[in-house]
Amino acid sequence: MTALYRWLLHTKRLAFVLWIFAAFGASCFAQGLKEVEIEVAGPWSIAPDPRSSTGPARIVLIAPIMSKTNHQVDVHPGGDAYIYGNDITAGSYSLDFAFDRNNCKGDQHSKLQQFERVDNVAPTDILTAIQTPNNRYAISLPQPCYFETYSDSRAIVSSSTISDLNGEQRYTTWTKFHYWVAKSITGADSSGASDATAANPLPSRVRFSTGPNPPRSEALTIVLYDLIDQEDFDCDSHSATFFDASVVDLWNQKGLFRLFPELDGGHNQSLAYNFACNQIPGKGSMEEKVPSRSWIRKQIRSIRDALRSSNSGEIEEGMNKLKARLKTMWGQHLPVAITDDFAAVEKIEKFLKKEKATKFQSINADQYLLLTEHILTAGRTDCHSMQVNVNNAVS
Repeated sequence: MTALYRWLLHTKRLAFVLWIFAAFGASCFAQGLKEVEIEVAGPWSIAPDPRSSTGPARIVLIAPIMSKTNHQVDVHPGGDAYIYGNDITAGSYSLDFAFDRNNCKGDQHSKLQQFERVDNVAPTDILTAIQTPNNRYAISLPQPCYFETYSDSRAIVSSSTISDLNGEQRYTTWTKFHYWVAKSITGADSSGASDATAANPLPSRVRFSTGPNPPRSEALTIVLYDLIDQEDFDCDSHSATFFDASVVDLWNQKGLFRLFPELDGGHNQSLAYNFACNQIPGKGSMEEKVPSRSWIRKQIRSIRDALRSSNSGEIEEGMNKLKARLKTMWGQHLPVAITDDFAAVEKIEKFLKKEKATKFQSINADQYLLLTEHILTAGRTDCHSMQVNVNNAVS
């Protein structure tokens, strides 16, 4: 009995020591690691990277280059995808940092909205997309611990003509990739090459950095954005065109119909759908007949100059030209915000005619047509085009 008692006592002590060691080890583990994020904003396709790797499994972000929309890419420190403008030359790149998926915390799980799914794509087709110069952006990353939807939008994708709201889904448009890394990790190193010799390639190193705007985590950002194309408020044909280029043309998905909600004057999705919009991929879109940003800005400046000089004739002439061009985009029905802008200018014009005034000293011309200028000429991250999950790379 004495020997048995001693053995039990020894076992209890050993268990206690192991528990202390495990707890201490877990504490040391937590103290030596930190969580960082890679923000992926815009309508990227996310696919398993088919190329062999000696480290963790990898995924690759792919975005097609096309003539009908003018997407660009920026990669920068911090988590704010609304800071952009350093256009990276198209190419095939990799971002790398020391990362071990065994360090991922087991109690953290992916939190995702719907993705547009594209399944049964052959690895050779993904490889062809990656390796075709001047046809895509491609950026390879380690597969993260988990994914999280940060921003989403709505759309309907169907195998038949869309006539009601059945099938409407919320789709991810901005994904946060989460990694647990050593606290000594300060950034990601890049490799790969651009498609052009005189180029603006991916920076050789991009820092993980915090910032004043959300998300405020230590992060770097990869954003696919558009500085040129304007909005089609009735049909959001911009998002539809990119859907066609990515899902239909790049990944060869046929027999689909797609419809995005109408947009309001602030570029936000409304709750309404215009079922008369084109739903069939491959048709022409409104981007083809949008007047240039430079022409719109020049026309707005001329109207403001006429307001400053109180020249009612030039105000009327300038407004008529601007209206005529915008109605080539939207028909007779202009967005409410633009209509309100026009009404404010026309009110001044009528006052000048009625009073036969030669000067209207109190006018601040720069305050007029501000919303119109913003709606038609502002740059944008791609807020409504959905991200694509190729072969269930995002799970």
